[in-house]
Amino acid sequence: MKYGVIIGRFQPFHKGHEYVVRSIIKKGYKPIIMIGSPNVKNEKNPLSFEKRKELIEMIFDDVIIEPLEDNENWDIWYEDILRIIKKHTDELEKITFFIHIKSNDKDTFIFKGKEYKGVHYVKIFEDEGFEVINLDKFTNKNQYIHATDIRKDENYAKEHLDEKIYKRLKDWGFWGNF
Repeated sequence: MKYGVIIGRFQPFHKGHEYVVRSIIKKGYKPIIMIGSPNVKNEKNPLSFEKRKELIEMIFDDVIIEPLEDNENWDIWYEDILRIIKKHTDELEKITFFIHIKSNDKDTFIFKGKEYKGVHYVKIFEDEGFEVINLDKFTNKNQYIHATDIRKDENYAKEHLDEKIYKRLKDWGFWGNF
């Protein structure tokens, strides 16, 4: 079995994320969804890991969902990703990372003693020999979907969220928290 890995915070899980997961499945991969910032609670991260997992499972029932702790040490972060993957397969050659690059995801960091400047963290996976598939960021009416706007604007959210997810968030009082 081949596995497609997607890493994100999913605050909340919107149609762009759904597009990436559907693309993974369509290409014949079993999705491994790694949810970052699982224990962070702030304006940028209002939903717990458990709630984000619940939202994803409302749309997809045959995916693997795992928490991925934040870590400023890129070597440790990478090892955490490998540890999660190895819970499901030891065949690392069957792993593909699916990404959509946002300009604000570019960073400067050190990984395995090498300095990376102004690049997306996916460069780590490429340098480590993994296949990486870059999916264009999902657009709706030629607009990018911004989770920040979803968190702040319920009308925008209604347009860019699956109806079931929108209703669940509304039931939780999601937009009353900002």
